[in-house]
Amino acid sequence: MDEFVKTKLNEWQLDTLLDTFKEQEVDEESFLLLDDAAMQHLIPKIGQRLKFQKHHKELLQAACSTKDQCLSEKNVETVASTTLLTVVLHPEFAIRQMLGGSLEGRSILSTLDEKQSITSKERKLLVRLLVSHLIEKHGEMPPSDTKIALAMALIYEFPCLKDDTGSSYGAWYTPGRKHRPATGFLEERLRNVRKRMRSLIRPRQQEPQEDHAVLTPDSLSSPQNIREMVAWLKANKYPVSEVEAKMKETSIHRSKWIRCNGSKTISEILREFPRLTDNPGMISQDFQQLHPEAAGQMFEKWPAIADKILKYAQREGKINVVPDDVTPGWNQYSGVPDKCG
Repeated sequence: MDEFVKTKLNEWQLDTLLDTFKEQEVDEESFLLLDDAAMQHLIPKIGQRLKFQKHHKELLQAACSTKDQCLSEKNVETVASTTLLTVVLHPEFAIRQMLGGSLEGRSILSTLDEKQSITSKERKLLVRLLVSHLIEKHGEMPPSDTKIALAMALIYEFPCLKDDTGSSYGAWYTPGRKHRPATGFLEERLRNVRKRMRSLIRPRQQEPQEDHAVLTPDSLSSPQNIREMVAWLKANKYPVSEVEAKMKETSIHRSKWIRCNGSKTISEILREFPRLTDNPGMISQDFQQLHPEAAGQMFEKWPAIADKILKYAQREGKINVVPDDVTPGWNQYSGVPDKCG
């Protein structure tokens, strides 16, 4: 016979029940799980049964008090057999204490005590609070036994939350079996929290971005010839035909130089290439050389394009103000005629 059971029955002066408990194979674990129905079956005589119930209740209270979790008189009387073991083995799940730490939790406690039921919205809030405590104490991957203990402690504290599954807590947590995942309100919340935490930790995959780099053709002239032509253009405005020819030859170099020096101001660009403005049509010629397929569209849309270019240059600090006389049409910067001109 189990020594724990034998010792307790002798202490309680109920040794006449030893044979019955031995015959029914009551060991320490099942002894702690005894409820009123089991006691009535084991102890038919009312006098002995009342004495046993008194000592049994005190035993459970003592077991809980050693873990700083006392059971109320009401709950001891109504405790279910499956939940007694949870209270003894997992005293950290003091449901009332867990919920009482927040305003939302206290509201749920009040509703459960008064109405013995909760709404779907309150149930979701209850699950959120319980899982938050669970993760804080046991991490985002608590073992199955711990989740079972939490579910059992919950229905022990609030029998109105029992369900019609065999365990009475299956709706709150059901362990996975035979390659089937675990289910229940607690498990679903844990799964969602883990998913959200991993999405925050995992670096976002950068979406492929379109390459907006402008491709420029290679110049046919040697670097030495380009440098000589750039130097000549700085010093000469005439003859116009030769200026236009050398500007055409250096258009690709000029485009690359400007793009490689994006921080340059318009004044700095014009100091390097002064013929862009004092020889009408040079900007248009450069565009024709670099983008021959779009040159016609530039001519047609120049009024709108010119206005946007000037506003962009002002916003980027390339020019201080947009001069009043710089308007779409033939002007000192472009040499491109207005659509209506």
